[in-house]
Amino acid sequence: MKKYIVVVLALLLSLVFSACENETESRENKSTVQNKEVFQTEGSPETESERDLSHKEETEESKVAGNQIDIKVGESTLTADLEDNESAKALKELLEEGPLTIPASDYGGFEKVCTLGSKLPSNDSQTTTNAGDICLYNGSQIVIFYGSNSWAYTKLGKIPDVEKEELERILSGKETEITLSLKP
Repeated sequence: MKKYIVVVLALLLSLVFSACENETESRENKSTVQNKEVFQTEGSPETESERDLSHKEETEESKVAGNQIDIKVGESTLTADLEDNESAKALKELLEEGPLTIPASDYGGFEKVCTLGSKLPSNDSQTTTNAGDICLYNGSQIVIFYGSNSWAYTKLGKIPDVEKEELERILSGKETEITLSLKP
């Protein structure tokens, strides 16, 4: 019986040792790959901050290149950056046919709710919104936030660089419709 226990223990130790070696090799290989990626260059060396700046410039270019919409509320026009998802793409396709004026109403003292009259694809997930967020609710309503809420929405976009107080002033008014259009 002792002989079997010794054999089993030897096998177990062998397996544990082998697993540890494989884990160590795997970590070393990952580290080598990561180091190669960090030090691999084409032409001139590029630091992480330069890559971040380059990505930011690409993002800014994509916003200018047709990934923005205008939202006219009363006498004010807000510009929003669209998300990169199927819902935002469907909204953009809808607006390619021309500006869309839709009914709007205030709700809860923190959002303007706009009924589309048709459904867009949605992928709702629990979200806590902030002032400036634009979401799709129930597939057929666009919600523009000037406050915060937590609910299941599909994110459509964001109104950047506008203070919460200014958004509240513009969006909490008595307007009963808004006009959405592609940014020229």
